[in-house]
Amino acid sequence: MKLEAGEAHFAVAPDAARPFVVRVGGVAVRAVGTAFNVRYAADGAVEVTVI
Repeated sequence: MKLEAGEAHFAVAPDAARPFVVRVGGVAVRAVGTAFNVRYAADGAVEVTVI
C-alpha cells in the first residue's frame, strides 16, 4: 500500500507471516496486527498513531 497524501486509517488482522506495509514518503510502516492512522503532511512529515 502506498499513501501519497492525506491521512488513512488501517485495521490489520494478526498474522506475523503476512505483515501489512504502508509506504509513505521515505518511510515504511509495518504492522502485524493492530489499528493505526498514518498522516502524510504537505511539508513531508509522516505521523503514525497506534489506536
